[in-house]
Amino acid sequence: MMSELARDFFSHNPAMAGPLIAMVLFAVVFLAAVYRAMRADRTHIEKMAHLALEGDAAPVTEEVSHG
Repeated sequence: MMSELARDFFSHNPAMAGPLIAMVLFAVVFLAAVYRAMRADRTHIEKMAHLALEGDAAPVTEEVSHG
């Protein structure tokens, strides 16, 4: 599919190393996150889900006088 000229350019171009390394690093981090999420304990997940709401009481409103 790819022409010979493009294949030669991309196979010997040192500038392609950066994007390839970034893609591999992203894939490794993504797979590690998926693995950790799949192995997580359900009780831990529930605890973390409610953590943001913990200690949230009724909103405090301050009355501001203008004048």
